[in-house]
Amino acid sequence: MQPHTAETIGAVTVVCTSRTGPLTGHAMMVTDVRSATRAYGVTGDGYAPGGTFVTGGRAVPADSDPDLWLTLRIAATTSHADVTETAGGWTPRGDPMDAALTVAARKAGIERSEMLFRASEIATLPYSVRRGLMATFHRGLHGGTLTACVKGVPDRVLALCSHVQSDGARVPLDDVARASVLTANRLMATRGLRVIALARGNVDRPQEDGLANLTFAGLIGLSDPPAPGAAEAIETFRQAGVRTVMLTGDQRETAAATAGELGLEHGSPAVLDGPELECMPDVDLRERLGRTNVFSRVTPQAVRRIVNGLRMRGEVVMMVGQPVTRAATLRPSTVAAPAWRSATALDEIVSAIREGRVYIDNVRKLVFYIVSCGLAGTLLFLGAGGFGWSMPVAHAVWLALVTAVFPALALKAEPAQPDVMRRPPRTLRAALMSPAFVRAVVVYAAFLTVATLLVVGWSRAAGIPAERAMTMNFMALGLAQLLHLGNARDRGPVLSPARALANAPALFAVTLALTLQVMTVTAAPLREWLNLTPLAATDWAVVAAAGVLPALAGQLLKRTHRARIV
Repeated sequence: MQPHTAETIGAVTVVCTSRTGPLTGHAMMVTDVRSATRAYGVTGDGYAPGGTFVTGGRAVPADSDPDLWLTLRIAATTSHADVTETAGGWTPRGDPMDAALTVAARKAGIERSEMLFRASEIATLPYSVRRGLMATFHRGLHGGTLTACVKGVPDRVLALCSHVQSDGARVPLDDVARASVLTANRLMATRGLRVIALARGNVDRPQEDGLANLTFAGLIGLSDPPAPGAAEAIETFRQAGVRTVMLTGDQRETAAATAGELGLEHGSPAVLDGPELECMPDVDLRERLGRTNVFSRVTPQAVRRIVNGLRMRGEVVMMVGQPVTRAATLRPSTVAAPAWRSATALDEIVSAIREGRVYIDNVRKLVFYIVSCGLAGTLLFLGAGGFGWSMPVAHAVWLALVTAVFPALALKAEPAQPDVMRRPPRTLRAALMSPAFVRAVVVYAAFLTVATLLVVGWSRAAGIPAERAMTMNFMALGLAQLLHLGNARDRGPVLSPARALANAPALFAVTLALTLQVMTVTAAPLREWLNLTPLAATDWAVVAAAGVLPALAGQLLKRTHRARIV
């Protein structure tokens, strides 16, 4: 993951996802068929072609009911997908919903290829959210006439129908029959089923404006259960202060039922439906976006309005799922994740957000460590001036490179803190510019400065020669900076062995830097280059005490005032 991408993902506040794929995993299966007179249950296992049709508690042949037979024939005709048997079972090849319809027709012994052999497909009207349906056009189903087979959103398909198939007869579709179909649709949708309507009729031309006076055949309900781990991932997002927003083309009742299964409500108001959204002014929409997590029957234009509205509210949005990602206009505060569309998609996104937050935390730790060490050096120069002492430039360069910058790089490998997914998201800028961050830099720099100035004062009081005193100050500040790495590594104390040993690169960096620091006194070439002098045992004891003091003070402060110094 690139740094700028990691930072943006770590700051995500809203995950906008399509329903099918990230939330439901494409595991569709036809479970219900409803004609004008009867309701059928469909048995089977996923995309496997085995199964039966059940009504009144008994299995029946599909060809025994002309209405059921017609509905399944239209489903097969309008579906351009199939299934393939693999080592892992039956999987869809093409659109998952079309594959499920193909399987349902196959359970009745209906094969699309055989139907097209007798009635060739001369044109296709592809599905769009705007029209809410798709159609295929054929010659040969009824002699030489042109026939349209239509499937789509129930109310959109019903609007094109003037008749209904009832016990094999074509009868007028009156208001009572229309209301009965819509009631059956709502009942199926409230069970979380994706419901589609199917119709057929002779038309004058293979175009959308030629679809009229069709005969309604029936409704088909498809189950699309939540993907494994989806509900748990949504709960993890919630604990991390990240909202999950579902954008779907399904009707309101289906979206509401799915949201209930996934735990998406959390006190939010009713589902906002696409037609209602399209009539809503931008100001009202932005207010509604703050408290609505589920949107149904959304068009690509509606998705763009939702995403832009969230951005106007200051949200950092991640788009998940191909339909949603294609529809959105991506901006700097919008992250696309089109590749995450398997059953484990949300689990992968949880990991990505965690990784992004760890990146932000570790950059913050790195900057905190370097700035506090640099500020301590500056304060030391100012404070030591009062004692008539100043640090040589070579000492400052050595400390900056060896005991400050070099160990700081190991902070990039710091593992995630336990609460990384239990606190609100924040941007890198907010993390670095917060009052708590600035206060922590000043406080910990003061610890380093005071400890080293104590060595300066003690050296003067003890009458230690200037060259030896300079060496003690140099070693004390270097050791204090190295041990200060422990204060930078965690928001809390790191005194437990497990936490202290969690970052192997940091331990290696401190060990290497400490070795080099000691060599500046024990190795003659380095000692002469830096103009240092050997130290006595008492001197080393003072250096060790001064080096450990800031680290202990910082750990004590974290334990007693963790909420204020972070």
